[in-house]
Amino acid sequence: MSSIPPVRIAIVGAGPGGLTLARILQLSDIHATVDIYERDLSATYRQQGGSLDLHPESGQVAMKVAQLFAEFRKYARYEGEGMKILDKDAKVWLSVDGPLGPPPAEGEYGGRPEIDRTQLRDILLDSLKPSTIHWGHNLQSVIPVVTEGVNEYKLTFANEVQVIADVVIGADGAWSRVRTAIIPDKPVYTGVSFIDITIRNPPSTVSDLVGPGLLGIFAGSRSIIAQRNANDIIRVYAALRESPDYLDEHPELGKSLSSIEAEFKGWHHSLLDLIRAADPNSIIPRKIYAAPIPLPYPPSNKAGSERQPSLSGITLLGDAAHTMSPFAGEGVNLAMADAADLAQSIIGALQPTPDLSGAKARVEFQQLMSHALRIFESKMEARASVKAEESARNLELAMAEDAPAGFVERLKAFRLADK
Repeated sequence: MSSIPPVRIAIVGAGPGGLTLARILQLSDIHATVDIYERDLSATYRQQGGSLDLHPESGQVAMKVAQLFAEFRKYARYEGEGMKILDKDAKVWLSVDGPLGPPPAEGEYGGRPEIDRTQLRDILLDSLKPSTIHWGHNLQSVIPVVTEGVNEYKLTFANEVQVIADVVIGADGAWSRVRTAIIPDKPVYTGVSFIDITIRNPPSTVSDLVGPGLLGIFAGSRSIIAQRNANDIIRVYAALRESPDYLDEHPELGKSLSSIEAEFKGWHHSLLDLIRAADPNSIIPRKIYAAPIPLPYPPSNKAGSERQPSLSGITLLGDAAHTMSPFAGEGVNLAMADAADLAQSIIGALQPTPDLSGAKARVEFQQLMSHALRIFESKMEARASVKAEESARNLELAMAEDAPAGFVERLKAFRLADK
């Protein structure tokens, strides 16, 4: 086997999706090199966001396939399944204590426990072989190089490094550079912007208000979502339904807690403590984007956007393929489910070990790999389309003029269906 060159697999992006994919591939016996290229300079270069819940049919399954489920259970917070929904007058519309049921037996799926994004990422990072991740590699372009019918892909990074790969996976998020090599579609503004702030060591009044899980306060064009994290931290998201230029036209919202508070005039004073108690240096404004519905990826779903044969060895997963708002809580779960499915498709195409010693053999292998990737994309699209529509509906209900009425009714129906 040593005389046969290994298949070169390049994963762009070291988020949960890309890391999960690399982990599962490395657990297999395929004859391939697996490298991740990440634009961040290190694992601690920037914040990884707040808490997330891993779902039993997607994120938890992926952790099981990655043989990391036991490690995940060490950090899983089943009490974080609790939820409260209020209006701007502090009236309680819905209160669900967590956990929703007894934690599942060891090694079993169940519930939707919370885990901090940083904790999840660290579990995945620690599971990979040394030197798998190449930090500080900001992708600039992916260009197909075709010689005698054989496809290779040249990746060029901002640090002037160039890499040649046989298979390229874009796990590089909403503004994926890999996606631009396949289709021109970009995510569109949802009409909502978030201002992220962090409360560290919250006062008891704020801690009691939020509870062990998630607190949502909805009032038309303004909402506040607060989420319990580990280490006595609460992440708060002030949501504004405004034009895409609103944050740019009001730069003070990225600098001052009092400016953020001013957006919530008329709200009950106890609710505004969620802003007042925050760290003034933690403010991060951001616009929320989502892929158009129906999803433009894979290209075969859109007339006139068929993938060129020279790009048959490139695919996407997670936000790079199907960006959606956080109002369904599915982003990371979908990315990890994508990763698990894609890993199995790649492993299947590489067993038995393909002979890459001649051009004809390589063309035959690439046809096999292309077929495997297209099957994966079909499965990914079917799953993501349902969740993208759910996310869009939830956003509209959460930010509607009569909120939280419609949103609460949808949550109740969802909870009943989930039992």
